[in-house]
Amino acid sequence: MDTLKSQVDSARALLQADIAAVRAASVDASYTAIRAPMSGRVGAINVYPGSLVQMTTLLTSVTQLDPITVAFTLPETALAGLMAAQRAGAVPVQVTLDNSSLAVNGKLSFIDNTVDPVAGVIRVKAQFDNKDTSLWPGQYVNTKLIAQVLKDATVIPQNAIISNTRGTFVYAVDKQQSAQVVHIKRLYAFGEHAAVSGLKGDEQVIVDGKQNLRPGGKVRIAAADKPADAKVDGTKQKG
Repeated sequence: MDTLKSQVDSARALLQADIAAVRAASVDASYTAIRAPMSGRVGAINVYPGSLVQMTTLLTSVTQLDPITVAFTLPETALAGLMAAQRAGAVPVQVTLDNSSLAVNGKLSFIDNTVDPVAGVIRVKAQFDNKDTSLWPGQYVNTKLIAQVLKDATVIPQNAIISNTRGTFVYAVDKQQSAQVVHIKRLYAFGEHAAVSGLKGDEQVIVDGKQNLRPGGKVRIAAADKPADAKVDGTKQKG
């Protein structure tokens, strides 16, 4: 019985050795094929028969197309609202091409760990499904992201805001057509407009000629130069 048991153990050892040899042969055979670690599109071939190759020679490149990421920057002033939006859930991002009105929807996937101190921006990335390959690596696109929503905010022209040692305020017109100082707080600035607090929303703020005004000074209301003025909770006026 001991002899038979020894023969069984020997056969098992031989079997394991053969299995190891097969695996070694499979590893050697794998060196004859190049397999990409991901699915994607192969770029131009840089090596041909007869080319001198070294360990650092690049044969080709594989670029992942689906999903695809879009990298862009945001001003550092948007970082606080962006972080709050990300904590609340997925942040939607929309991109459009210059030559197309078709929009592609995705979501924010990455926020860099530092702000560029020179440009004052932070680098972010968004991920998009790209089964129809509407987005292409290296392509420039227009990105739209809602980093923060201020509900029921009062919006006025930025050039109506005055900041000095007394604080931040605007001149509003009272019922006697006089300039009245209203202290405000700038919540968010975007382009020519700013969202502020401290106003009821029905005031007429003075935009033109405010440098000549004093509290209680009389003002004369001028006609609006363009319809857009009525959309920003402010009417252009002259002092």
